[in-house]
Amino acid sequence: MNKGRLRTGLCLVGTLLAAALAAAPGCSSKQLATLSQACFLNSDCNSPLICVFSRCHTACRNSADCPSDERCVPAGADAGTSVDVCQLAAEATCSGGSTCENDEVCGTDEQCRAPCGPSENCLEGQVCASVAGSADACFDPHDPLDSDELAAAGISSDAGVVSGDASGMSEAGDATVAPDAASGADVAASFMPNPDAGPLGFIPSNVGWSQITAAVDGGSSPGDASSEAGILADAPALTLAESGNDSSLLPAPSTIQLGDGTFASLYVFDSLAVVQSAALRFTGPLPVVIVALTSVDVQGQILVDGTGDLPVGGSPADTPGPGGFYGANGGPGAGQPCLFGSAFPNSGCGGGSYCGVGGSGAASSSPGASGGPTYGNAELVPLIGGSAGGAEQELSGPGGGAIQIVAGQQITIGIYGSINAGGGGGGGYNYAGGAGSGGAILLEAPVVTVSGALAANGGGGGEAEGSPAAGSGADSTANAQPAPGFEGIGGSGSAGPVIDGRSGALPDSGDGFGAGGGGAGRIRINTANGSATITGILSPDLTTPCATQGTLGSP
Repeated sequence: MNKGRLRTGLCLVGTLLAAALAAAPGCSSKQLATLSQACFLNSDCNSPLICVFSRCHTACRNSADCPSDERCVPAGADAGTSVDVCQLAAEATCSGGSTCENDEVCGTDEQCRAPCGPSENCLEGQVCASVAGSADACFDPHDPLDSDELAAAGISSDAGVVSGDASGMSEAGDATVAPDAASGADVAASFMPNPDAGPLGFIPSNVGWSQITAAVDGGSSPGDASSEAGILADAPALTLAESGNDSSLLPAPSTIQLGDGTFASLYVFDSLAVVQSAALRFTGPLPVVIVALTSVDVQGQILVDGTGDLPVGGSPADTPGPGGFYGANGGPGAGQPCLFGSAFPNSGCGGGSYCGVGGSGAASSSPGASGGPTYGNAELVPLIGGSAGGAEQELSGPGGGAIQIVAGQQITIGIYGSINAGGGGGGGYNYAGGAGSGGAILLEAPVVTVSGALAANGGGGGEAEGSPAAGSGADSTANAQPAPGFEGIGGSGSAGPVIDGRSGALPDSGDGFGAGGGGAGRIRINTANGSATITGILSPDLTTPCATQGTLGSP
């Protein structure tokens, strides 16, 4: 079976996203169309879907923005948009004499493809060739069926970076590599795996091959590289879509021990794809490590943020963590959590720290609670999550979780894709709860492309009972916007180039006090050449010490 066309019974939908949309105010109660449903205008579709060929589609720039078995195809001038779309399954085939959309070519393999020729170029990364079709058509090496057709015809796709311009073809119709072609796939093609580093060709951080092969083989001892490859051939290819958002629906992970003696949950796949409509949330006390032998394609959401009771690898509410001890740096109450009635009776609590420092709580009289100490390292070895803010009775904001994703070929975060490891907002009652710090995101593959968002921001601080009334700060989100503290009295969280949480404030009435916002977590990307392709958002961003890049490990 072609793994690229495999759809398992495991389906995960963004129920949180759906609920948020359902609750959003609007001027109409009209039911918006979802992916592949009929439409007339873009406004008929559930944003960010667009209406093309009378159905709601996902927009794309190239096929890296689409699920692994879909092509990015031109929307056509009649669509009224310059944005191209991911081809729906119903549009990809032309069996039984059916026609294709937008004058697409119907190949002898009953697949619809965009036409190409002297005046019609293919989209980025596609090949113009006369294969399995009655005319020249655009073949996409990203798509398994197209890749097979190109290989059968003896046409090299050079890892998918081939000129789509007909001028880049020989008279025989063979595709040639454009002389100036340069993208992440060039790096993939030039990456030389080290045979001493196991089937991936490089040494991943935090996890060893004995742990990876045992996770697939049920605990068997690994042998040489060839036997490891045989064992890992049983790893599943998984596409997550359509319903549910609980990681308990995934195959059970293995529990592994990291170099510092702590533990993590390990998932091993041949490939993993999260479609745009899916939101995959991991929960539990342990950091998450995902190893894919080929690729990871995230067009939807992966969530390890501090909004649940057990952020993976992060500190839950009322459990400070290494960056959650307040009154630090030798000040009053040094080493104590911010507990109501303790060393800080007239202060909001400090925000959790990690790479960035949590904001201090506002104090009506000394002493005031500060943010905790920073910790960890840029390489994220070992893999550690964020710290909760200061408080008691579980009203501190939880720290963001920790996730590591490893792929043997490439990791793609699509334009609507995101990974959120942000901290939770602090609560408010008769004291002000500090916000959680951001957590940790570690990506490792020969090629990493980020068109969407990676975020490990701090949450917003809460406010103690007073005037205005007490309330909670906002949870962080997967963008470069700081999470606001309650009513501007709680300190805002870190975001973008700002890695420290803001301090809380005193209300004008003088009654009550605000808590500190959470500090930034850490983002690390390791690639073959030490440089990922980033057109989307990293928050904290690469201008800070909290987001860094490096090269893949070798023996």
